[in-house]
Amino acid sequence: MHSDVTDSTLLFFVYVQSSDAEQLGAPLFPGSALDAAWTKRCEDLTRAVHRLAEIRSQDVLILLRASFSAPTVQHLLRCSPSVHVSALQTFDGHLRLAVSNITNSGLSDTQWIQASLPIKYGGLGIRRVVSLALPVFLAAAASNFDLQTQILASFFCPSDSFLDLYLSSWSREDERLSWPGWLTYSGRLSHISGHPSDTGRAQDGERTLARLSFYR
Repeated sequence: MHSDVTDSTLLFFVYVQSSDAEQLGAPLFPGSALDAAWTKRCEDLTRAVHRLAEIRSQDVLILLRASFSAPTVQHLLRCSPSVHVSALQTFDGHLRLAVSNITNSGLSDTQWIQASLPIKYGGLGIRRVVSLALPVFLAAAASNFDLQTQILASFFCPSDSFLDLYLSSWSREDERLSWPGWLTYSGRLSHISGHPSDTGRAQDGERTLARLSFYR
């Protein structure tokens, strides 16, 4: 209970730190609640990957793509500022392990990035949440911006610091990236082998494809 509150009605309100605040199951700010939410998603995925080892690889691939990968954390990606949460790397690590089990091989960094591309770009469609966090959050913000403006038209509201930060990051990526020459006309990654900058080039290509999907 907050010591400055004197109103008898407000005394029954529960005081919540901003780092613990949630709305409809989505943490509103970075902090303990957001870390706990991502930790739980990682634990759920770990348990799922272990159990999926008991069924056929083709079925596992379909379940991963449709249920256990990015779709299961879409609500968090859209509603919570998750771009810099370290657990995203952990979540992707579990996905990578699952794909390695499906293919019965250890995936290099470049092969994993290739596999995580959308199917129409030559991947398996099991998306890396690290690459989705920024465009998904911005897309969600853009989709309801007009509605927020109408609701809050009569009030002064400070700008959203997370949205401003993410827009700045997105703009820098947009300026830096262009269609790489090593992407074929169909948008698929051309064959890469042996070059020391392969992984960096593949990551640039993945970000470019995410950028194009965001603007469509």
